[in-house]
Amino acid sequence: MQRLLAAEFERHGWEYDLAVGREIVEEIERQGDVNGGELAKSISAEFLARTRASREEIADAIEHAIGGRTPKRDDHAMTTVVINDNRYQVNLGRGAQITDSKLNIGPGTQINVDVHASKDEVLGAVEAILRAGLAGSWNEDAARDLAALIDSRDDVNVDDVREITTEVVRAEAPRQSRARQLLYRIAAGGVGGALGTGISAGVGEIISQLPL
Repeated sequence: MQRLLAAEFERHGWEYDLAVGREIVEEIERQGDVNGGELAKSISAEFLARTRASREEIADAIEHAIGGRTPKRDDHAMTTVVINDNRYQVNLGRGAQITDSKLNIGPGTQINVDVHASKDEVLGAVEAILRAGLAGSWNEDAARDLAALIDSRDDVNVDDVREITTEVVRAEAPRQSRARQLLYRIAAGGVGGALGTGISAGVGEIISQLPL
């Protein structure tokens, strides 16, 4: 939902605020539905002044982005990532799942990647271990195996990893301390190559926008 909100806000030319997005989604979870008018009432005057948007415009944007959706939180989001036949359990975090046009990876599913996997499948694995890391469950062994796999291919590069990292961090909106902890674990664990460099660059690019 935060990703959809970010895209809609940016379409209007408003700078997306991760803290505001988190608050909107948390309120939706409490209410159980999407009511743009009610949700817009909680938007701060400071945000409205900064974006030069009215509450009515914000309400319309929320409805357009996520109206009609029924949020459902899932507390169990364990996913298995299989990298060259090595199996790793990763906890994506409470309620998380990976969805895009080609992948739909939810809790209890399995991601298989090897030298023959498609680029989208490899990036799905990147997203899985990244979400787990932002949830406090960084799997160093999985990251090393995935880094080696990525570096053996010529279709996944630093920019691909950096781009998906910024998308995930925007969607998850972790606190700066959690993001810095992830950067520390990547550096301390010696995870390099396109994976380590891309994740570090993506997190570094957006960390100042995260809530304290």
